Amino acid sequence: MKYHNNGIPRRAYIDQLTPEELELYQMVGKIESLGAHPLLTDVVVLLAQARDKLADWVELEPAK
Repeated sequence: MKYHNNGIPRRAYIDQLTPEELELYQMVGKIESLGAHPLLTDVVVLLAQARDKLADWVELEPAK
C-alpha cells in the first residue's frame, strides 16, 4: 500500500483514485442506498474487497 508523507494511504484520497477505483467507490454508495438487507451487505463487502484488490494492483511497483 502506498502512503503519503502524512501516513494516509493513496487510496483514501478520492481525487487520487483511478476512474475504475472511483466507479467501485460510487457503486458501494448506490448499493447502500437500496436499503438494508444481508444480501446487499454481502454485495458491499465484495465491492469493497474488489476496490482494495484493484488499488493493490494500481500501486504495484513497475516491473524492471
